[in-house]
Amino acid sequence: MSEIYSLLIIFGFVFWVIFIVWSVIPALYGLPWIPSEMERIRLALKLAKLQPGENLYDLGSGDGRVLIAAAQEFQAVSCGVEIGPLHCLLAKYRAEQAGVAQRVSVRWGSFFNIDLSDADVVFIYGRAKQVTRLQPILEKQLKAGARVVSLAVDFPGWQPKTIDTEQAIFVYEMPPTPGSVNDWFMSKSQSL
Repeated sequence: MSEIYSLLIIFGFVFWVIFIVWSVIPALYGLPWIPSEMERIRLALKLAKLQPGENLYDLGSGDGRVLIAAAQEFQAVSCGVEIGPLHCLLAKYRAEQAGVAQRVSVRWGSFFNIDLSDADVVFIYGRAKQVTRLQPILEKQLKAGARVVSLAVDFPGWQPKTIDTEQAIFVYEMPPTPGSVNDWFMSKSQSL
């Protein structure tokens, strides 16, 4: 009977360690893992006009679904940056299983410390706090013509090139056009 209790204690300990590494660590650094629906990801990549051979960076790549879609469906080279170590392992495993490991890489760490100078498309599903902190980094590092795709949150002071209002997808082109989402709506209403 004591062996069963020992196994239960070990199982409980392992469960809590996995829970902390999977959920708590990413949440402490800014955002818990919230997976996006594949339809929304595909639409976002289409709106960004991702082309074969382009470099896509997914900031906060989670389980790698954006990376895999970019590599499989758009023949892009994709790099994920993720703070959760278990998410990184899962993303690498999923890329291997999908047969796109040669076009997908995953880096463990903070996306505030990554060099994005070779990015053609940057994908982020974050919060206003992260977007505001990322703005100067993106403005400094991204080349002219690079696109930034944001799910659910817009970049203040930047006017999007494209918006999908139903899915809350915002696409920006570098260098960013000064303005706002409201300016985008005004320009669309004037062209009608």
